[in-house]
Amino acid sequence: MKNFEKAIKFLKFGIQGDPNFSSYYELKGLALDYLKQYRQAVECFDTAIELDPQYLSAYYHKGNALNMLKQHEEAIECYDLVIEMSPQYLDVYFNKGSTLNLLNLLNRYQQAIECFNKAIELKPQVFATHFNKGIALNELGKYRAASQCFDEAIDLNTRDSHVYIKKGNALKKLELFLQAIECFDKAIELNSQDFAPYFNKGNAMYEWEQYQQAIECFDYSIELNSRDFASYFNKGNALGKMLDKLEQSQQANECFEKAKELNPQDFASYFNKGNVLNKQEKYQQETHWTLWNTINKQVDVLMKPSN
Repeated sequence: MKNFEKAIKFLKFGIQGDPNFSSYYELKGLALDYLKQYRQAVECFDTAIELDPQYLSAYYHKGNALNMLKQHEEAIECYDLVIEMSPQYLDVYFNKGSTLNLLNLLNRYQQAIECFNKAIELKPQVFATHFNKGIALNELGKYRAASQCFDEAIDLNTRDSHVYIKKGNALKKLELFLQAIECFDKAIELNSQDFAPYFNKGNAMYEWEQYQQAIECFDYSIELNSRDFASYFNKGNALGKMLDKLEQSQQANECFEKAKELNPQDFASYFNKGNVLNKQEKYQQETHWTLWNTINKQVDVLMKPSN
């Protein structure tokens, strides 16, 4: 970090000596970007562009800095200018596609896929491009195509746990639960200290109606990340499906209480706790009447006058 701060000082001297040399401003912008001073970085890139309106990399780096400021639409405008001036500029297609994914809008995911396709056309052996294309396809509900993209990403990098999680979730949507669980297990093998594969495996077990195994997965997830609201919430749901024992209904209530503590604004935690309490009350009532009927029959036999 100190080297970048020193670089900025040297670049200031350069700018004083030649204030119309655009490259000084781009380099200063890159140093500021590295130091996470994104607004100042954008100002430098703007100055470089003002001095040289055809400065492709300045537009590109400005887009990257705007992304860090969560100004995604403005970033896309920068990337579009680069594409317009240089259609073979490889990195811009990946970054534009990734930015479109961040917008989380259905109509933008198809545009993202088009960008990733162009990036793959220019350079097919990039793990991140296939991975991000798979994410966009997943969001569009094209789970089989997404799974194929994740396979292509895995061919390029077998050691990334996140791609197995994403593939597992796509397979889960296709109700290929056994294959999905194999993916989550592979992610756990690669990174056993990450709560995410346990959490996602728990979700797959839950949808497969394997509630006990789901609970065990959520327990691991909670052990690794005790602040994850969803793990408590989903464990509570799984326990709620197993209300054959009063103890489990109490555990479910405890999970929903913890979920409410972590996210007090989440209505579903209150609603699902209410469902569990209703089931618990119904269970207690059924137990009460079953016991009463059994005892009543026995007493009736015992008290029946003998002939």
